[in-house]
Amino acid sequence: MRRHDGYLCGEECPVIGDAAPVRGPRLPATPYPDSAERAYAAALAPLVKDLRQATAGLVEDLGRYTVEDAARMTRSAALAGKLRELRDRVLERWETKSIVRKIPLVDYVEGVDAIHRRATFEQLTKAIELSPLDLPPDAAAWVKASDGTFSTAKSDAWARSNARLIRSIAEAHLDRVADVVAEGVRVGSRADVVAGRLREGVQISARKAKAIARDQIATLQGQVVAARQTKLGITRYRWRTVGDSRVRTAHRAREGQIFAWDRPPADGHPGQPINCRCYAEPVLDDILRDLTRE
Repeated sequence: MRRHDGYLCGEECPVIGDAAPVRGPRLPATPYPDSAERAYAAALAPLVKDLRQATAGLVEDLGRYTVEDAARMTRSAALAGKLRELRDRVLERWETKSIVRKIPLVDYVEGVDAIHRRATFEQLTKAIELSPLDLPPDAAAWVKASDGTFSTAKSDAWARSNARLIRSIAEAHLDRVADVVAEGVRVGSRADVVAGRLREGVQISARKAKAIARDQIATLQGQVVAARQTKLGITRYRWRTVGDSRVRTAHRAREGQIFAWDRPPADGHPGQPINCRCYAEPVLDDILRDLTRE
């Protein structure tokens, strides 16, 4: 078959991969779930507050342990015990099962799924409106009948994975606290120097919490989109970006290109790369053609 300027035999050419973008009308966008990201970030605020308070309590006692004198080794052992108590106390509050109870992770899944369900059928309606095919009047209803929500198993798996990620914020913070204190005692740092490094550690944990919320909601949207489109029998999608300055160069270059769900780009489908907010616009030609044969 011959291809001329993006068209194959008079129809839009299904170019897949790194070729030039395929021409064609743009369907309604799949909105990025900002509200879910904000809710997730807000839900992590109590964890960051807990880490800040626990660290502040330790800072109050530092002067007794970091002073240079003959009793420093004894005091260092006492400090190590205090650190162990602090770790046990914080991690008990942020145990994985407790996180699942405290933070409505499954609600975020349901919210993102609802957003994508609406977007998918807006895209379907537009595609039917633009299609030159002789489609039955209830074409949209036939497609909707095949839809399914994000499965309970996948929802639970995402929630469990995120609970572990959230706990890792506490674990990494406590590891950092122990390292900073141990180094301070080893070299005889002043208490105010150690305290300053501990406060910096709290800010690192706060930034990590925001990064996890951003990345995991984007990842969730990518999973929901992939599950719904493949369930509907959609095998291909156009790569779409959100179009702002934060889009990475490699993804901006993919704008409008068509990919197959079973042949992902090197770094994954939209939403899979870290902090990727791109989305997969469905290529509906195949399922619409199937409807003409019903």
